[in-house]
Amino acid sequence: MRRALRLAAWNVGLALAALVLIAAGGEAWLRLTKPFMRSAVPMRFEPRVGPVHEPGAEVRRTNLRDFWTASRANRWGSSTASRCPRTGPRRAATSA
Repeated sequence: MRRALRLAAWNVGLALAALVLIAAGGEAWLRLTKPFMRSAVPMRFEPRVGPVHEPGAEVRRTNLRDFWTASRANRWGSSTASRCPRTGPRRAATSA
């Protein structure tokens, strides 16, 4: 009886150890293949221009299948490039 109990405890321990190793392997695989799992778009509302990104914040977008993209918002709250290579700086059309 005691031997059967010890054998059952050993089998349960091995099963739990295998489960922990599989979970750790899955976690490592996800961290290596998928940079992040949620989109993050930190925004705030500016009364003159509407919603803009937080300056300097990291904007992350994903659909969890095809693309994972991360970019930094510039100092004006735009996630696009602040300079156009051919025409120079971009200007926003605003009314004063």
